[in-house]
Amino acid sequence: MDSEKLGINTNSVPKPKPLESCFSYIELGLPIIPCCSPGHEGMTPKHKAACKSLGKAPLIPGWPKRAETTSSELSLWLNQWPYANPGLPLGSASRLVGIDIDGEIGEQLLLEWSGGDIPTTWEFSTGAGRRLLYRLPEGVTLKKHVQADRTKEHEECALLGEGQQTVIPPAIHASGREYRWAPGRDPFTFGPPTGAPGWMIGMMAVKKVTSIEEAKGKRSKKNQGEDDPESHLNKLAEKCQRFSSDWKQQQNNGVDEEAWFLWTSLLIASGYDSAAIKFSRASVKHDKRSDTRLIQMIERQEVDPVPPVRCTTLGCSPDKIQQCHEKIRVNRDNEITNSPAAFIISKWFAARRYFMEKKFIPKRLGDHILEDYYFLFAGQTLYFYQGGVYIDGGTDLIRKECKERLDTEFKKDRVNEVIYYIETASMHDSTELNTRTDVINVKNGLLKWKTGELLPHNPKYFCTIQLPVNYNLNASCPNIDRFLCEILPADCLPTVEEMFGYSTLPVVALQKAFMLTGSGSNGKGTLIDLLSAFIGKQNISNVPLQELSDHRFKRAEIFGKLINVFADLSSKALENTSYFKMIVTGDEIDAERKHKDPFFFRPFARLVFSANELPRTTDQTYAYFRRWIIIPFQKRFVIGENADTGILKKITTEQELSGLLNRALNGLRRVQATKTFTVTEATREALEKYRLANDTVAAFAKECCITGANITVGKTNIYTAYKNWCSDCGLRSLSARRFYARVFELHPEVKETRPTGGQRVLHGIALESDESMLPVDEAPSDEDRWD
Repeated sequence: MDSEKLGINTNSVPKPKPLESCFSYIELGLPIIPCCSPGHEGMTPKHKAACKSLGKAPLIPGWPKRAETTSSELSLWLNQWPYANPGLPLGSASRLVGIDIDGEIGEQLLLEWSGGDIPTTWEFSTGAGRRLLYRLPEGVTLKKHVQADRTKEHEECALLGEGQQTVIPPAIHASGREYRWAPGRDPFTFGPPTGAPGWMIGMMAVKKVTSIEEAKGKRSKKNQGEDDPESHLNKLAEKCQRFSSDWKQQQNNGVDEEAWFLWTSLLIASGYDSAAIKFSRASVKHDKRSDTRLIQMIERQEVDPVPPVRCTTLGCSPDKIQQCHEKIRVNRDNEITNSPAAFIISKWFAARRYFMEKKFIPKRLGDHILEDYYFLFAGQTLYFYQGGVYIDGGTDLIRKECKERLDTEFKKDRVNEVIYYIETASMHDSTELNTRTDVINVKNGLLKWKTGELLPHNPKYFCTIQLPVNYNLNASCPNIDRFLCEILPADCLPTVEEMFGYSTLPVVALQKAFMLTGSGSNGKGTLIDLLSAFIGKQNISNVPLQELSDHRFKRAEIFGKLINVFADLSSKALENTSYFKMIVTGDEIDAERKHKDPFFFRPFARLVFSANELPRTTDQTYAYFRRWIIIPFQKRFVIGENADTGILKKITTEQELSGLLNRALNGLRRVQATKTFTVTEATREALEKYRLANDTVAAFAKECCITGANITVGKTNIYTAYKNWCSDCGLRSLSARRFYARVFELHPEVKETRPTGGQRVLHGIALESDESMLPVDEAPSDEDRWD
């Protein structure tokens, strides 16, 4: 029937374009299809003549098997049929089934079929009632089932499955009414749809079961001893006081509806269908409806297993559960998961819950594990949540859980399938990790470091870092204070305090690396050990400075780490400083874990090294040297004289580390306020010494040359003097070309000239009068000129 026949004035009513609002559905993975417009606007004469369902008939071929729709397809349909309604195929393509309820008769039928078991799920209003959408279990095909009052229009209840489709909001009904989501029941607010209830599966299943005996006999997963239901009921009554009481009442006047459902569900979920039937039939309340519900429960358990009823659902207190089970089990949300089923269920049957006949379903086992643990997969690493932080080791945990739950059905390929499923289900970009810089994760909570407020841990905060320290506002660290005063120059104490504070957050805003330097036995190694104990070994990588540039596998080790520490660094020259500078500034770098794909990430690991002799570098740029804070250790401690061999134990107690956290917070707040570190005379001199040691030309000029407006030196004379000086100092000299370029860079006022008939000279610089530095005049070789 066209819009004219319905009395709709299409000239005065604006024509909505429902498909325009459906791009967000596509982002959820829903296979949207176009259906004809409610008034047949834009439809062909052939379609108008054949269509009997205005606004509901699909417009594209192959729609029942469509499992995906792209944005480009939706745009094409909008252009072709601008007023089309959005639809959704039901059944195996979309993994969705629906219930269409029209009128009072429809509501009565739904209540009769379900017995009140109508789980909350996606729901929207239709032209004559409402519609519910549920998730279709794996491995099952559900066909349409409908019952109606044929004497009245729009009075029916239909279960919609394979081969059907449904229009969805914001579709327009032929009456002009808009389909609307019920409050809080749309896919974006509600989340994934609820699994189809057992009674619905039983009524729609392709192969119908007509008797309870047939349903029981059809189950592929049975416990040994299933034919002796009395023994299982007696065993459960012996172990569970609550069941013992209800079992006695059931045999007398019968338990109430809720208790009947809980105990029959538990027995069926445990694999004892006969025991559930015997329990039900023991009461005078058992009737035909009881048999129908048992059939539905048994069939659902076969295709979409539900876990056994928990003790807490039965009203048992934690103390009572502890008394009965000895050990209380909790899931990831700290809910007690103990069930009386543990007293009777066999390991074999518990494992068979993860199979569909003989086929292993990794999703079932994966979902059960996900109920007990929070996982996070990022940067090619699978973390799990424990003690307020996501820690590495998720893969090993899943293997352990699979071994326990699969028992004799444990196989390597099954474990790998479950690992892959959980990795996919918990996948996040590495940029989502450790994003909160306003808190520091400590053992007793999330510390808002600016205010000192302590918040509870929260798994929704993807934090892979936790300091092994408790926050205590009143804690002090007298041993650490004494230790630092003994090993450091007095003016370096604030800098070290700031280094500890800067290392507690996943930020590199100040773009600094730290080098502790000095001869051996001076305390720098113990300071490194203290820093490691404070930050926590799990938050630290140990990669030498030189290998950060040379090895992509080594770079992967700093992913997600607060600091990278390496003590007693080799004096091997740092040939390439690019990765060092990228890490210090937090630029994106590449890395790779063995046998896994390469990945990119932005590091926040602060670099802290110690060395007796600083590594040389060919990088003479300000950009390299400005990134270092070098802290000199000038004292020496000798065992038997002034060295305390037990100092590390004294300074790493729980109380001392809590006090150190307060000191570190002072340093962190200071650098946050000033946007820089405390630079002292000692650190400034140490950095300048390092720069000169690596810049041989600058060191030579400072030690052996003078500058002035009216002085000159022969060009080859000064280069030869430079080469001799390098040789005497055990340093590698630069080529003549690079030497002169560096001289001009250091002293722009120096100019090169060539007097008529004479050798080239440099104006503005000269050698000091030390005769030992005036060698025989000779020209540099070609090798000297060009390296």
